[in-house]
This record gives sequence, C-alpha cells and structure tokens, in this order.
Amino acid sequence: MASVSSYMEKIPKKAQLALAGFYLTYRMVEDLINQWLENRRSRDPRDRHAKTELVYARNLAIWEKTLGVEHPHVALGLNNMAEAYRAQGKFAEAEPLYQRALEIYKKKLGPEDPKLAMVLWNHAYLLWETKSYVEAARIGVRAMEVKAKHAR
Repeated sequence: MASVSSYMEKIPKKAQLALAGFYLTYRMVEDLINQWLENRRSRDPRDRHAKTELVYARNLAIWEKTLGVEHPHVALGLNNMAEAYRAQGKFAEAEPLYQRALEIYKKKLGPEDPKLAMVLWNHAYLLWETKSYVEAARIGVRAMEVKAKHAR
C-alpha cells in the first residue's frame, strides 16, 4: 500500500500547499470546537479564557510560520488573541495585537474592508474599557463608517 507522501510527491507544489493549508485549518477549527466544548464545562471564566488563549496562541504561531507574518489569516489570529487578552483584562497585551492586525488588514485588504471594521470595533471596545473614551469613540465611528459602506 502506498503512503500519503508518495501520493503527495505526484501532485504540483501549489496543490500540496493548498492541501496542507486545508489540513491546518481543519485541525485549528477542530481544536477550537474542542476547546469551546471544554470551556462550556468549566465554571471559572478565567480558566476558560486562559485555555482559549493557549489555542489562539498556537494557531497564530502556525499561521505566521506557514502563511507569513503579513497574511490576513494572521491578522484574524492577532484579533482573536487580542480578544482573549481583553476578556481576561490583559489590556496592555491586547493593544499591540489589535494594532498589528489593523496594519495587516489595511496593507493587504485596504482601508475600507469589512474585516478592518471588525478589528476597529474590537479595539474601540478595549479603549472604552480602559477609559480612553475619546479615542474609543473616534475609532468606533471609523468602524461604523467602514461597515456602512458595505451595508449598501
């Protein structure tokens, strides 16, 4: 019986990368679902967020290594990590992750992409929680402007 690697050698490199990316995405989603189920059983919210943080950190590391540090999936991973930190009250750790995610989305998808609006809104929420109300309102308005352009 032939091994998987012998089959992989016969297909083009781009197809090999696509399959590897699909497998990694599948594994990450499976891990996130398992983590979500485990978190549902946990009674302590701090424990839930800490476990989720570990899954997000591992997935982010995989995406950065396989896709490159400026890929939009990495920006999503940064946003997810920042959200996990924000939920735990680790505001100082969350802030630079939001900034990096925003830079990647602006550079790769443009300043009017709806994914950018999501990160802007999450960043505004963090700023609101840290009592930076003026900056939170400015960023929140920008997020709504981007969203409104795509609602039409």
